[in-house]
Amino acid sequence: MREDEVTEFKKTLSELKEGVYSMAAMLNKQGTGTVYFGIRNDGEVLGVDIGKDSTRDVAREMSQNIKPKIIPNVSVIEIEGKHVIKVTADGYDIPYSAYDRYYMRIDDMDECMSAEMLGKVFEKKSMSMGEWERRSSGRGIECIDEGLVIRFMREGNNIGRISEIYRDVETSLTSLQLMCDDGTVNMAGYYLFSKDRPEKLKLAYFATDACVDFRDIREFNGNIIECIDAGVEYLNSKMDWRAEIDGVRRREIPEVPMEAIREIVTNSFCHRRYGSQPFNQIWLSPSSICIVNAGSLPADSDPEMFAKRLKAPIHRNPLIAGALYRSGRVEAYGSGFSRVFESCNRAHVEYRYRSDGDQFLFEFGRRGQITEVMNGELDLETLIMEEMAADPSITISKLAEMLGRSEAETYNAIRRMVDGGRVKREGSRKKGRWVVAGRIRLTGSNVRSAPLPRTSQSLRASLAPPSATHPSPSQGVGASAPPMMRPPTNTV
Repeated sequence: MREDEVTEFKKTLSELKEGVYSMAAMLNKQGTGTVYFGIRNDGEVLGVDIGKDSTRDVAREMSQNIKPKIIPNVSVIEIEGKHVIKVTADGYDIPYSAYDRYYMRIDDMDECMSAEMLGKVFEKKSMSMGEWERRSSGRGIECIDEGLVIRFMREGNNIGRISEIYRDVETSLTSLQLMCDDGTVNMAGYYLFSKDRPEKLKLAYFATDACVDFRDIREFNGNIIECIDAGVEYLNSKMDWRAEIDGVRRREIPEVPMEAIREIVTNSFCHRRYGSQPFNQIWLSPSSICIVNAGSLPADSDPEMFAKRLKAPIHRNPLIAGALYRSGRVEAYGSGFSRVFESCNRAHVEYRYRSDGDQFLFEFGRRGQITEVMNGELDLETLIMEEMAADPSITISKLAEMLGRSEAETYNAIRRMVDGGRVKREGSRKKGRWVVAGRIRLTGSNVRSAPLPRTSQSLRASLAPPSATHPSPSQGVGASAPPMMRPPTNTV
């Protein structure tokens, strides 16, 4: 065994920083690398002393100081009867920096990149978006969920974006460019349709804007399509909804337009950087809804530029984005942010976003008075407010009859509401009318499952946004983050 473009030896852990440089250099050259601690550069095995935190310290140093973030595999192995620490990592989102410097592996040496070399790497990156998608997953069609593929193809048939009728899994995946020449499923197909649940989505509903205590927390494992559906369904069930009466018909309206929610959740998987941060996150707090994925926008890009057609759309994962477009989950190339901004403006919903070297965060503002729903059913006061909004002249006896309650119970509920300023009576007792203060909101606790128990400190830390780069919604989205974007005042 000798040093080469994917292998580096370090004598001791005192050379950990140099090992980080070597790992970044190997990733930039070959997309993979291995660093051994406890071996001299001539191949002589020396071994290292293994302490309680040795492997953890190595993993932390690698993951915190290589950007974009990587997930190294650190293990202790035995060579010639001596303990050696082995660190391996893969990464295709080049260029990688180590301590804010860029290196390239040349044979067994790490050379600092010149400005010209770095420019060529960025140019190569722009032309090779989606390279990882075309790599073989090493798995055959037996790993694919056939029922999901059938449903996917039919969705595309119904909207006219897929002309091929389903015959079998391999034919369908081939038409979607999700198969390799050797008969294996490529990485895009594996992440989209695999039964192995390669993706993880963390979901949380925080009790306060401090994002410490949970009302609900859960983790979902599945493929990309299942994770998108799970994320949209979670927000659908947890968001606040208000009821509006239009003549004799009742409409339920979400606090944030569902088309905006669906678009941002889908985009978070379309444009996520795979193989680094192992999961997307969605969380709610009393004041905001946040959707986070690994991988930032290009440095000179901004969602407003895409929305205004000032910059052509960029797809980090073109095969995944193309497949989701053909099924109708993505409406049109390059128009996602534009539709989100327009739907938020129409609904008077504020929003903001932040992109940095590791993550992209999109935040919707929440608003309005919330009427609690207990045990999945509307409480009596909310039901009364709905009927009063529909018929301001309704009598207490009529209300009691419609709601199946006694007149005394209905009267006492109305007294509480009047005392609390939620409703008021205008005019005489016989010819007056009820006025409901504010909007009627149904909370998302048409909850389909009970809140989970509080979790450990480590899991809370993994779910909450890192305080340094991505503060909790109560702190905004970073110290320099823009304020919530408000819809134009002339928006209807």
